[in-house]
Amino acid sequence: MRPKLSIAGGICALAAPLILPMVEAAEGVIQGTLVPSKDGKAVLAQVKKVLLLDRDLPQELVQKTVHVKETAAVFDPKSGSFEAKGLDPKKSYDLYVECSDGRVFEGVDLTPKKEAEGALPPEGKKDIEKHFYGMQQFTNENRILCIQGNPKSAAALVELCRTIEFHASGKGEVIWRIERWDYASGFGAWQPDGTKVLRRFRLEGDAWKKLSWVFPTDWGGLKPGGEARTFVLPDEAAVAGRCPGMKIEKHELEAVAPGEKKKPQHVEDLGAEKDPALVPKDE
Repeated sequence: MRPKLSIAGGICALAAPLILPMVEAAEGVIQGTLVPSKDGKAVLAQVKKVLLLDRDLPQELVQKTVHVKETAAVFDPKSGSFEAKGLDPKKSYDLYVECSDGRVFEGVDLTPKKEAEGALPPEGKKDIEKHFYGMQQFTNENRILCIQGNPKSAAALVELCRTIEFHASGKGEVIWRIERWDYASGFGAWQPDGTKVLRRFRLEGDAWKKLSWVFPTDWGGLKPGGEARTFVLPDEAAVAGRCPGMKIEKHELEAVAPGEKKKPQHVEDLGAEKDPALVPKDE
């Protein structure tokens, strides 16, 4: 069983191949071409949906679902070209591609909040990993999928999974969340600078085992009216995300020595409200 998505719209097939010239698009339009990679399994004939995602929407205080506005693109499976119209020229969009075999490629924007020249320093990466893996969380499988940053600011794409029984869970049910965690450099260390939930699903066990959903970071933050681009359908195993057969590295919390303080508990940004499905029975 596939996760329940709020995907609206579909693909408008044309009788003749749609060939989009690689020129600057009109205002409110995003154009591009999908190209299969040499090592990937996805082919153009399998592409079922091409959407542009707008994540800049009001969210509920208690975030049971993540609201995303989807705009369907006109897609030609022969040439791989697509075009989405009616977009807000003031916003950025993430490209979403779903294949007929269930595989999903979903772009995410990890542009740091602050601009600065240079790469994320090694000590910044260490501070971010120490903070993330040092948090006590109700989810039991948590991973940093990737980090992008500079000397002042960084964004981490993270996965939070509850794979063991929880309050009101069905047999074998899993909660899967994809979030963006921001960090800023200051006072000699890297500090958390906000979080944003990008996706949240409750999946049955069979769907969880078959899940193939990856997040190319170069597919995010697309601006309408820009030059048409080529997007490579990547090898899932080489991209941040989750797919069958992928090796999942697990991180354990460091043991708390007698007399030491417990690890800090991660609290949602949304008014410090907890997701009801993630509240232990004794709370």
